[in-house]
Amino acid sequence: MHEGHRKRVRERFLTEGLGSFPLHNIIELLLFYSVPRRDTNEIAHRLADKFGSLSSILDAEFEELVDVDGVGENSAVLIKLVRDIAVEYFCDKNKHTEPFTDIGQVADYFKNLFIGDTDEVVRALFLNVDGSPIRCEKVASGSPNSTVLPIREIARLAILYDAPVVAVAHNHPHGIAQPSSEDVRATHDLDAALRAVDVELFEHFVVAGDRCATIKYPDIDLMDKSERICILSQLHASLLAKKSEKAAADA
Repeated sequence: MHEGHRKRVRERFLTEGLGSFPLHNIIELLLFYSVPRRDTNEIAHRLADKFGSLSSILDAEFEELVDVDGVGENSAVLIKLVRDIAVEYFCDKNKHTEPFTDIGQVADYFKNLFIGDTDEVVRALFLNVDGSPIRCEKVASGSPNSTVLPIREIARLAILYDAPVVAVAHNHPHGIAQPSSEDVRATHDLDAALRAVDVELFEHFVVAGDRCATIKYPDIDLMDKSERICILSQLHASLLAKKSEKAAADA
């Protein structure tokens, strides 16, 4: 009986995709691959009742998952694995190799990177003068409500990668895209530390879901493309001027 039902569910998925599946059927199908000989529908209903949404199930801690009746370690690992694979897939699909042309592009790039993060995380994007990316790294992680901006580490990596520009972002996974007073102070300290080693802080973004706020340029309208391009153009001109001054001084 179970095998016939499983076959029908699998065939439905292959012909229709998940779009028509209610939440419990999505989880039921997933659990087919960790619970070989039990009815997974009841377990799926328990998970749906406890967590309420697919994202909440996938974001749940391992210990929370195994606490649900019928969810063993294999099922909990599978659920966590699916979430992390989805995040890696999304990041891979959204890799940015061309130069950024405005500040809004950088904001969107960071927003994509924070999908699935349930703790506060700091990421640093190291850029060339023309806005092309050199490397992006996670430089710190904390709790769901706080993390520390690692100023010395960001400066060290900028020197290591020979990056003249750094953009930084951190997330508020359970809050709003509004910088705290501590975020503003840390941004000023980071800006000063980077300038001391001839590196420009492009911006420090605060990300919450699909929302994003800026700290260095707090009044910028990320929806205004002309304003977004202007910020990047000004930075580009400033960096080229510094490069020319340095070349003249070395001559």
